[in-house]
Amino acid sequence: MEEIVHIVPLGWESDRAVLPIRRLLGHRVYLLCHPASDPMRSHYLESVRNRLERSGVRVVHVDVDSNLDVAGMLSETSRIILKERVLGNRVLINIASAGKVAAVAVSIAAMAHLAPSEGRLYYPVAKSYSRGSDERKKHGIAVGMDGDPRWIPMFRIPLLPQPCGLILGHLASAPGHVLGFQDMIEKLRQVGVNGFVSRGGVEAGIRAERNRRNSAFNKKVVQRLVSQGLAEVSKEGRDRSLKLTEAGIHYASLSGPASERTAYEPLSSRTS
Repeated sequence: MEEIVHIVPLGWESDRAVLPIRRLLGHRVYLLCHPASDPMRSHYLESVRNRLERSGVRVVHVDVDSNLDVAGMLSETSRIILKERVLGNRVLINIASAGKVAAVAVSIAAMAHLAPSEGRLYYPVAKSYSRGSDERKKHGIAVGMDGDPRWIPMFRIPLLPQPCGLILGHLASAPGHVLGFQDMIEKLRQVGVNGFVSRGGVEAGIRAERNRRNSAFNKKVVQRLVSQGLAEVSKEGRDRSLKLTEAGIHYASLSGPASERTAYEPLSSRTS
């Protein structure tokens, strides 16, 4: 049975986080915030959690800084979306319950991973704004909600085909965001990506097998990542490595951790 799941980056808001979920309904909500960064963030997390749980909504707190951590927000939002998609649930994402960094990050993740039939972005319009500390503590920066939340138009941000997503995930978790070509090829062989699995009984032998994998890796991974400015090739003697650029580090966050990516998306359907 399909569930309605909300993703809510949380800043100094309470009404703007709670009221849309009551209006749009929701079985479960992910609250994305880092309460240890500020006492008021901790206050709003508990305020929103208590109000939602009293309404029968299950709350999951995800500890990520919705104020400054772009890569973390991209990664966590992507991870949640990929997980909920596999479960067949509908994902609704609030872009007005934290700051601009959070709004941009969750919007990018949604447009990378969600089709219109799978979820949407929404913006709850405030009825008014807090005029004093007591009112702000109770309601957040915004007070109430003016009508229904506004749906935000979405268009798809195409992600590079597999195995690029898997390699990006491994590079993102590697020391210095660098891995050697042969290490990455071996990872692709181990998980059974088409073009990298050993062919039993190949007459040309080990050298031909290695050349075939190197050629496939250059075509399916290296050329795509380098042409998009996501990685750079470095050489040391005969060994070659890939290193993520700054853009590549953030793009990799959209793929989620490599282990979770493979768990949620079968590689056999994404290896073109």
